[in-house]
Amino acid sequence: MDHTTLTKLRTLAPKLNQLVLLPDAEYFYEMLSGGLVWEDEIPDLSTLPARSFEGLRGVIRYRTTLILGEPDEQY
Repeated sequence: MDHTTLTKLRTLAPKLNQLVLLPDAEYFYEMLSGGLVWEDEIPDLSTLPARSFEGLRGVIRYRTTLILGEPDEQY
């Protein structure tokens, strides 16, 4: 993982820790990561730098490859 991605994840971590599980959350396909995201996994980004969410794209993609039973180790 490169330094920029790690920095973005560290910026997002406090917001991610505040997320609340919604039992009826719906998922959608996030095109830039090529992965599935549930609506309750998106933190409030209004107080963060605009590109903070980019840090999650590799995580989202890797989880989706796990769901598909074909883990892609590059993520």
